[in-house]
Amino acid sequence: AMQKLSFNDLRVQSPDGDDKSQRVYTIVSFLGMLELVRRGLVLADQDTGAFGDIILNKNNTSHNA
Repeated sequence: AMQKLSFNDLRVQSPDGDDKSQRVYTIVSFLGMLELVRRGLVLADQDTGAFGDIILNKNNTSHNA
C-alpha cells in the first residue's frame, strides 16, 4: 500500500487537454485533497517555497476510516 504521494501525482488530468479545462480539474483535485486533510485521513506537507509540491501521507492515527 502506498503511504506517500505528491499532489502532482494525484492531480486529475483533463481529458480535453486545454489550459482552462486543466485549471478546473486542478482546482477540483486540490479541493478533494483539502477535504481528505480536513477529515484527518491524510497529512499534507509542502516542499520549500509557496509553490513547492505538496506531499500527502496517510494518517495512520486517524479514527475516521
